[in-house]
Amino acid sequence: MYRLSENEKINRVLNDVVHRVNILAEEQLEHINRLSNIGLALSQEKDLDKIFDLIIEEALAYTHADAATIYSVSDSGKFLNFEVMQTKSKNFKAGGSFGTIKLPPVPLYKKEDGSANLANMASCVVHTKEVLNFPDCYNEPRFDLKGTMAWDAANNYRSKSMLAIPLKNHDEEVLGVIQIINSLDPVTSEIISFNKEAIVMVQSLASQAAITLTNRELIKSLESLFKQFIKAIALAIDRKSKDTGGHIARVAVISKLMASKINETTNGHFGDFSFTDDELDELSVASWLHDVGKIATPDIVMNKSKKIEKVIDGLQLVELRIQIAKALLGCPDYLNAAFTKKENFAYLLTEPKNQKEYKELIIKQLDEDMEFLEVVNHGGEFLSDDKIATIDRIDKFVYLLDGKENKLFEEDDCSNLKIRRGTLNDEERLIMNNHVKYTYEILNQLTYPRKYKNVTIYASSHHEKLNGTGHPWGFTADQLPTQSRILAISDIFEALTASDRPYKAGKKLSEAMNILSYMVKDNHIDKDLFVFLITSGLYREYADEYVPAGQIDEIDEEAIFARINHNPEKDKNDK
Repeated sequence: MYRLSENEKINRVLNDVVHRVNILAEEQLEHINRLSNIGLALSQEKDLDKIFDLIIEEALAYTHADAATIYSVSDSGKFLNFEVMQTKSKNFKAGGSFGTIKLPPVPLYKKEDGSANLANMASCVVHTKEVLNFPDCYNEPRFDLKGTMAWDAANNYRSKSMLAIPLKNHDEEVLGVIQIINSLDPVTSEIISFNKEAIVMVQSLASQAAITLTNRELIKSLESLFKQFIKAIALAIDRKSKDTGGHIARVAVISKLMASKINETTNGHFGDFSFTDDELDELSVASWLHDVGKIATPDIVMNKSKKIEKVIDGLQLVELRIQIAKALLGCPDYLNAAFTKKENFAYLLTEPKNQKEYKELIIKQLDEDMEFLEVVNHGGEFLSDDKIATIDRIDKFVYLLDGKENKLFEEDDCSNLKIRRGTLNDEERLIMNNHVKYTYEILNQLTYPRKYKNVTIYASSHHEKLNGTGHPWGFTADQLPTQSRILAISDIFEALTASDRPYKAGKKLSEAMNILSYMVKDNHIDKDLFVFLITSGLYREYADEYVPAGQIDEIDEEAIFARINHNPEKDKNDK
């Protein structure tokens, strides 16, 4: 029988040592590569859940452990939430990229007295900020292991060696815990204790997990601050106008409702169309910012609720002049001169026979015209040709004071009172319309996260029309994305049904939907979105919450659909 020489024995031992060293070196190199990948993921990976997956997988690989859990401290600071869990022997993965963990959070404080919960291993680590390492957790009576034992019993498992390490940020604040269970001997697969080397490595991983949690909380806090800021801006803009408070918030509600319902539908035009979560978020931000340009709109235009309103309502001055004119008629000399010169005969609808009748007719006509002007000044209805003629007639009235002829109207009053619709003249309407241009100029100065890259264009195109006659750019249909079209129809629907405008009453639902249908017919707004507004029930759902009950009535869907489908025979309202 051949016996190994001493040199051969030494060589074999050396070869075995070299082999083991090479294996160890390869393992260490692999771990270094994995750590590098985690570091790279921290700087590049958008999905932070995937980083948790990488961290927990590396922790299991390095420590040769079977199971691990990462917890995070809740926003309230009162609980530990489960972030990610894995048990290799059970082929179990949850949390992170693998769906929600359906386990109740771990309380950090006792319910009965509010003291620190030190009976739970993970909770204890949060409070003490110390590493806990046990060869057999069942032999640690200071901890309540009922939950662990119940899970073990239900899954034919035995939790034994356990390591828990706090995830601390740069301020030594504990953000969570990484807990690893059952380190396995790589040769025998027996459960062994976690050694010091494993603890050092897991502490390194814990630092990276803490960075992940810090990054996530930073992103969440920045997004929260951003959204709070834009809502504060929207509130300031709505407060700037005493007549349109809540407009921006309601437009945001309609836009969100429409986009959400589009995601829910499985049939019709939008059956195969949906928005991603980021796109929904982007549309919401654009909705809240769509009127930011009104910051640059002069208050005197933005708050003009009457046609001849300036610093004050000009009709008050007209009423004062009427009172002066009526008082002057009480003076016999003035009445005689006025009747003789007949300067106001053209103003009267009936030619007077004598001074007494002249005085009575003038006073009666001035009172009637004042009532007429009060209605016209509100701009709440379309002004017909005969009403414009009445305004021209009133403009002919003059009264003499200190030898000087005076009229009831100031220089621009007559032309402003003849505004056909609304309260703004052409110049003021141009200034008001420019708010969308200002919206673009303001928002275009900002650098957004990638998910908000289209906010500027969506927000600043809500007054564009599909036929290219909108403003500020005159975009046509092929240049207007669905989000811009949603904002446009939301803005109009809110404005039509709004009940807080002093210069007009809110439209009934039937009136608002009829107006929108004509806008569809004229190719101003998106037909498919308008149809969806009706068929989804969205218009009624919004109205029940935000429109006064007196404005809510039934709409004639048959007539509306006939109109937008260009079938005049069935269009009852076109007759």
